[in-house]
Amino acid sequence: MPAKPTRIFRETWLATGLDLLKSEGPAALTIDRLCAVLNRSKGSFYFHFGAVDPYKEALLAYWEEQHTQAVEDYADKEADAAARRLAVPEVAARLDDGVERAIRVWAHTEPAARTLIERVDSRRIDYVAQLIAEADALPLEAAQDLAAIEYAAFLGFQHLMPDAAPEARQDMFLKALHLISPNLKRD
Repeated sequence: MPAKPTRIFRETWLATGLDLLKSEGPAALTIDRLCAVLNRSKGSFYFHFGAVDPYKEALLAYWEEQHTQAVEDYADKEADAAARRLAVPEVAARLDDGVERAIRVWAHTEPAARTLIERVDSRRIDYVAQLIAEADALPLEAAQDLAAIEYAAFLGFQHLMPDAAPEARQDMFLKALHLISPNLKRD
């Protein structure tokens, strides 16, 4: 008797979608392609998502959770503002920036992705601004401008250093951070 296939969880569908988006682009986000990669029936896909549009919405939310909320959660575990400030580049450097670039490419043709990118960009800048304001004792308005500059550097590094190891990306992120916040203690 053949072995019963193991169940594929919702998160597996979503992680696979991010992998496909990164490696093959937005056109790969089809039910047929996802089912082929996971060796599952369309019924399995429909059980979790019902249709491709809800899947794409869930995929975008999953990306935000993994690439933004997780960074904030990691940093927020630190006891003081300076440590939270330094934790962001540490964890951000470990993220798959190929996925970030793919989401941004997708945003050129997918309105939901474009809306999410705008919200995530604003959310990330606001979060870093709050950290800068706390760690550097600056007014939030001034910190907002500095956070936008630092975030632009972060995005630029993703394009200039697409094949860099996480340690090299973290080094660059920390250099930008220390230009913005020169009084933070270096390790």
